[in-house]
Amino acid sequence: MDAGAWDVARQVGSTIVFQMTAAGVAGLQAELAAARSDKDKMLVGFERLRRIFAFIESPAGQPEVAARLGIVSHEVRETSMSEVFVSFAGLQKGADK
Repeated sequence: MDAGAWDVARQVGSTIVFQMTAAGVAGLQAELAAARSDKDKMLVGFERLRRIFAFIESPAGQPEVAARLGIVSHEVRETSMSEVFVSFAGLQKGADK
């Protein structure tokens, strides 16, 4: 995984949520800007996901990662519409002030 691209955003109980750092976002934006089509951008996203999962799941390459981070299981999930609306409402409240 890209060094400095991820950081712990918060911990809820035993769940640790990672968030992309400013350096990670800048790197991703550069990759997306270099992409020539939507298909290329999609492939950039898939490659990023592949590297994340390879980092977490690789017993040969990173045997201590899961133990050090306490990873028992992991998932990627789609944002629900209710999460989108709550986030949008929060942005609207901030804009109204």
